[in-house]
Amino acid sequence: MDPGFVCSECKPSGPHVAKRRKCVVIGIDGCRPDALLLASNTFLAPLLRLKGSGISYTFNSTIAGKLPVSYPSWAETFSGTINHGVENNANQQPPKSRNILSSIKGIGLTSALYMAGWFGFRNVMGNATSRCDTFKSGGESSDLAACSDSVDFLKVYGYDKNYDNDDLVTFKGDEELQNDFIQKLNVSEIEDATLLYLYNCDRVGHRDGFGLDNENYLTSCTEIIDVRVSKIFNAVLAREARLGTEEWLIIVCTDHGGTSRLNMTSSEDRFDETDGGNAFGQRECEGVHGLPGVKQHRNTFLLIRAPKYIDRGGEIIVDEDTDVGVTNLDVCKTMQQWFGIANDGDCGGVARGIGGRRARIEGGCVCCNRKTCV
Repeated sequence: MDPGFVCSECKPSGPHVAKRRKCVVIGIDGCRPDALLLASNTFLAPLLRLKGSGISYTFNSTIAGKLPVSYPSWAETFSGTINHGVENNANQQPPKSRNILSSIKGIGLTSALYMAGWFGFRNVMGNATSRCDTFKSGGESSDLAACSDSVDFLKVYGYDKNYDNDDLVTFKGDEELQNDFIQKLNVSEIEDATLLYLYNCDRVGHRDGFGLDNENYLTSCTEIIDVRVSKIFNAVLAREARLGTEEWLIIVCTDHGGTSRLNMTSSEDRFDETDGGNAFGQRECEGVHGLPGVKQHRNTFLLIRAPKYIDRGGEIIVDEDTDVGVTNLDVCKTMQQWFGIANDGDCGGVARGIGGRRARIEGGCVCCNRKTCV
């Protein structure tokens, strides 16, 4: 059986319908979970109030590794291990660990990467060479091997200076990325796994401060969740309902939080001088992150949507005696289990939101998460 096809639902009155599994991960750089909850008015709060909707969530997760810095944190997220060999954002080499998109490609499925704003993100997916630097805003890779051996489609946004206007809270690159992906959802063919990297929260956070009292930062978080994520989320569900031949997993996550210098103690504010350059906090930035001991830097969130017959959803509650807690490693494990990929040794963590609270199916027929029904 094609690895992209799984059992969708068992019905006593007839055979199950095989649907092709798809996944989109929306990675939001530098979005504090408390800021997200405070900022979102039209999308997140109503979504979380739905019972039995297939939405699983936590706003109390954390990074697994030492440093709440983008490159190491995203490397952990998409390889499922802290043993990736990336020490800080200055690293130019790809992680030593295998990323989940490579694993997906290894079983014959396809993947796509859309990324805006921070060009260093392309290193997370491996084999990113200097030839990638030729791609400008809206650039599309015609030589895929030049940028990544993990993806079948690559598009980048917002790498010229005209996009980074200090007077704006909105980031044009994020908007174009959102529009292009939604447009692709409206065609018949789309990759099995897609990774969308959104930049604006981190951009505004560094410029103005990662603080709950910072209006611009909260505005950037509102735009990300109530506009960008909301439109993508609804477009995915509309495609799923329209075609009837696919079932989608949606994951929304972040890599780190941050604080404003005005809200930091004098000892914390010196970290970028004493930490050996590991933390991403320059003196010219009002907002910083990278301190391992600061909760607002390490705290993250995880939002997962699966078809509700697979998991009814709800807040992710961990058993402190048996569970290490929700970390960014769980994204890789969840994707791995969703596509039925055997563990190759790198991908740790715990699969979330895809079977822990299965909806009851009437008639005594139970559908498994893999390729057969019982």
